[in-house]
Amino acid sequence: MVITLNFRTRMASMQLPISLRAGLSRFLVGAGVLLPWHMPIAAAEVPWQTCTPGLSRNDLQRIGNMTERARVIAYGEGSHGVHEFLAARNRLFAFLVRHHGVRLLVAETHPVNAASVDAYIQGRGELSDELVESVFTANRRYRWRDKPFDENRELLIWMRNYNAQAAEHEQIRFAGMDWRHPLAEGSHMPPKARGMAEMLLHHLQALAADKKLFVFAHHGHLRSDVSRQPPAGTPTLGQTLRQELGSQLFVLGSAYATGRVQDGGNLTRHLAPPELDSLDGRLAATGVECAILDFGKEDVRSWVKSANSVRGSYWGGTAHYLPMHVEQAFDASLFFRTVTPLR
Repeated sequence: MVITLNFRTRMASMQLPISLRAGLSRFLVGAGVLLPWHMPIAAAEVPWQTCTPGLSRNDLQRIGNMTERARVIAYGEGSHGVHEFLAARNRLFAFLVRHHGVRLLVAETHPVNAASVDAYIQGRGELSDELVESVFTANRRYRWRDKPFDENRELLIWMRNYNAQAAEHEQIRFAGMDWRHPLAEGSHMPPKARGMAEMLLHHLQALAADKKLFVFAHHGHLRSDVSRQPPAGTPTLGQTLRQELGSQLFVLGSAYATGRVQDGGNLTRHLAPPELDSLDGRLAATGVECAILDFGKEDVRSWVKSANSVRGSYWGGTAHYLPMHVEQAFDASLFFRTVTPLR
């Protein structure tokens, strides 16, 4: 029997450290007791089982069901320096291609570089470090790693192998949407978010009506809470897409608690504990290791309203948080308690 203790206000006022909450959570969940910070995860959510491609798809089917009505499925990583976010992208993309009609991957990279990637996955040319680097051209400037990401290499190999066996009308493609050049910053060119949105919508129009598009970028770009303007004062990519597409857009966010990340300048850093009132902190306090949160469920949606931000990046050894209405910004979220650096 599960007992829910109704003392939310009292426990919240205690401000227990996350590590203590997590340890207490594991003990009490085992005893059938749920604390106010637990949310319905323990009883209602399918755990996120693994990042490894090719294994059981029971957890992925939950996301597949959530995205049934969408034509654009957007997955946002909480940091560009985390292996688990990219491994999850690879696994999720492969599943959506095989079972849910996704035929185009649009990445936060320059369209010119993306064209060479697209040629490779269609069977032309050989795989090179330069080609792998073209999946995320910003690494050339900010140097999360001093070499191409292994996770991106694995993605390209999978896409090429898939196309080698797929019928012509089932072929998958690769495109970029971040067309700005670093030297153009501060010029007359439109803001990055607007440019990415225009490029993505152009790609969507070119797709067959029964096919879907998968886009991967930082979740700060993909937040779609149209009622709250970001500090920069201009709509994000996700907000623009939400206004254009409505329920045909599905946004999957990400949260993380502890571990190590790859930082700018090819540095590996240990994560500081997340802020208690962030989505990351609230989830860390539950004791759950990995989970998929469906904000379409009323009990989950009500619980997550207590979170006032999401960890948006980790740069220069400092965590940066994005104030937002989490349940409006994302349709769902993945959570990884422990993360590791890019490979």
